Amino acid sequence: MDHGWEQHSEVPFKEAIAKKASICLTYHNAKNTQIGFLYYPEETSICLRLSSPDTDQFNYFQIKPEDMITTLNTLIAAQDKADIHHYFGFYFDMQAAGEVSILAWEQWEPNYR
Repeated sequence: MDHGWEQHSEVPFKEAIAKKASICLTYHNAKNTQIGFLYYPEETSICLRLSSPDTDQFNYFQIKPEDMITTLNTLIAAQDKADIHHYFGFYFDMQAAGEVSILAWEQWEPNYR
């Protein structure tokens, strides 16, 4: 996947859920939003992390893709519209990608109760 995405040899995010990913790509758009693409082949799932480089604000989404090509095309179509301050809009834009949910990333942290 190109379209302005950068591949990382190591996951640049600190959350425990991100560290399990085998593939990590990031994209920065003009709305000052970064999208992190995290692939988990053993679970056949993708996590997307929306964040702002100016704040500590971020949100995770989990996608169970029905078809990876459709999922990637949906993501590419939505990448420039993604906005950390309106993440529900991104959630709705990604509905064609497969089964999409907002992920409670905290439950993977070691100090989660």
